[in-house]
Amino acid sequence: MSVTIDISPLLGHAARHRLRVHAESVMARPPDEIIGDAYLRRWHVAKRRAWSCYVHLYVGDDPAPWLHDHPWPSLSLCLQGSLHEHGLDRHGRPSRAAITPGILAWRPARFAHRLDLTASRALTLFVAGPRTREWGWCLPEGWRPWHEVSRVDADGVTRTTFPT
Repeated sequence: MSVTIDISPLLGHAARHRLRVHAESVMARPPDEIIGDAYLRRWHVAKRRAWSCYVHLYVGDDPAPWLHDHPWPSLSLCLQGSLHEHGLDRHGRPSRAAITPGILAWRPARFAHRLDLTASRALTLFVAGPRTREWGWCLPEGWRPWHEVSRVDADGVTRTTFPT
């Protein structure tokens, strides 16, 4: 399950503004990864063995109606715009959280979710912990590793094709 905390009172408007300005300076160069034609642009800020930091620019909704998980625990701080995060609570019931500026979201590696954009775009600072597993999709027939339904095309864009 994901945990969201409003850290605006701790971070303050000025610090969040500085982080946003820094993120936008990182975005002056081409993205390091493009995920979906109209979903996510990713810039690498720091990549270490135990953790990595990225700037994420969401330009659309998750490309599939199904949930996906990640190979590492992560923290995401929303700097601009807003998203709805859909997942399951600890009882397996659907849940939804608003991710808005100042919200810090923590997710364990096995937390499955999808993100829908609720503004024209959303900008986050994303910190990933060490890789602990493969990532994949929670399809109606069960969990599938990412490489069974996703691929990085010759143009460098990660695209997904789901079975019908």
